[in-house]
Amino acid sequence: MGGSLAIESEVGAGTTVYMTLDFKVEECVLNEATDGVLEYHPTRSLRLLVVEDNRVNRIMIMRLLGKLGHITEGASNGQEALEKLFAKNFDGVFMDVQMPEMDGIETTERIREGGNGIDPATPIVAMTAHALPGARDLFLEAGMNDYIAKPVEVEQIERTLFNLFPEAHQCSD
Repeated sequence: MGGSLAIESEVGAGTTVYMTLDFKVEECVLNEATDGVLEYHPTRSLRLLVVEDNRVNRIMIMRLLGKLGHITEGASNGQEALEKLFAKNFDGVFMDVQMPEMDGIETTERIREGGNGIDPATPIVAMTAHALPGARDLFLEAGMNDYIAKPVEVEQIERTLFNLFPEAHQCSD
């Protein structure tokens, strides 16, 4: 590994071991031209809030994120999401767009306003069945950082997490 090792020992006093290792720092990049196959290896668990009014969908997405090594919490509507964001810090939010009481776009606007201890820069991923042309741009203009079309697939989640949190992943060959 290109390092060094030194040992100092004194009878009755103990042993001290010194070790130096040189590690190559590698930047992870997805190659979109070749359909970017990503070996997903998070180096730290992210704390993620999943906001989805459909209980089955919410549980499924939380389980997928959990299997990828992340800590999740759920909210069933925008108001509940704001309350959870006020109470705890989250690294990111997966936000359903169409929900009763307060939809994903209004909730995102409230988050971006900040206040009440909510970090306005929290990354937000829109989740919706609206896979129409221009939908992604609409959600990005509303303040969301990325967009995933439903039904959500694990590869979409991996790619989104990699793009939003590159510092939380390691490369693999």
